[in-house]
Amino acid sequence: VRLAAKRFEPTELGEIVNKLIIEYFPDIVNVTFTAEMEGRLDDVEVGKEQWQRVIDAFYKPFSKEVAKAEEEMEKIQIKDEPAGFDCEVCGSPMVIKLGRFGKFYACSNFPDCRHTQ
Repeated sequence: VRLAAKRFEPTELGEIVNKLIIEYFPDIVNVTFTAEMEGRLDDVEVGKEQWQRVIDAFYKPFSKEVAKAEEEMEKIQIKDEPAGFDCEVCGSPMVIKLGRFGKFYACSNFPDCRHTQ
């Protein structure tokens, strides 16, 4: 997410990941499921329920969903976009890349040229 005008907005990568989570892990985003899980975890906190049973009941079906996702889910690839100008250092075209802090300009001649903006 990014902060824009004092509000959180999803990034392009966030939108892609959210769609995959909804598709492969529907329980995780299901309000009823999460409310019931919260209640069971509250029961663990006060000693009404053993944590091993709660985690086991969650993890057995979840591990099957993870295995299915590992087999079927395609790797997320966000391709570099042309930036429309050349590198100040080597003259190669600059591209727009996606990093962990958002989009940035980088030289297309990486790793020979490491210029970024």
